[in-house]
Amino acid sequence: MNLSTCNKGHSYYKSSECPTCPVCERQLKPEVGFITDLRV
Repeated sequence: MNLSTCNKGHSYYKSSECPTCPVCERQLKPEVGFITDLRV
């Protein structure tokens, strides 16, 4: 795994070359509403 840092300064470990930051992705998800019911 490689330590990566996103443009917002979040550090995270990734095993692939995918540039998506998991911290930023969590912040984008809605906390309430019908979309939250669709999470697996």
